[in-house]
Amino acid sequence: MYTHPYYFFKNVFDRDECESIIETTLKNSDKGAIDYHAEGKDVNVLHIHLPDFLSDIFNKISMKIRQANLKCFGYDLYEHYEYPLLSNLNFYSAGKEYPYHIDAEPLGSKSDTKLTMICNVSTDDYEGGEFYLKSNKHDTHIPELNTMGNMIIFPSFILHKVEPVTKGERITLSHWFCGPAFK
Repeated sequence: MYTHPYYFFKNVFDRDECESIIETTLKNSDKGAIDYHAEGKDVNVLHIHLPDFLSDIFNKISMKIRQANLKCFGYDLYEHYEYPLLSNLNFYSAGKEYPYHIDAEPLGSKSDTKLTMICNVSTDDYEGGEFYLKSNKHDTHIPELNTMGNMIIFPSFILHKVEPVTKGERITLSHWFCGPAFK
């Protein structure tokens, strides 16, 4: 049923919600965690289990994921309590980037990461940090993701990247939804 490379939502979170996401994550995360597991990822990452600390935010994200999945992707997804995942709050300061990569499970896993959600929660202006998807050998710039509160959802197996930030700090919230292994 996969028909689109991504699904976009405008103004999912307002400034107060973005500030709450940042503040709550800073207070309740594994402070200072840096995600070294991803090759080439040059960004500070804080981890949080959203349903525990920001249930209203998580419910809104979950609703958007399910809406996009129903309309565009048609994947069999677990409920969050069946396969709980940490969310990442990603801080891209000047010079930070994340080259092309996919968000996927190792081959042979009993489940697969099906959809990736990224939401811009930056409350201050920044420059650079453009987000791209690579679909059918083409780079697709997603300029809508440069706006606070906007969200993108896409299949986790699609290559995606963040260009270097040149000024200020880009802050995004990432979450993944999983389901039974692809067949």
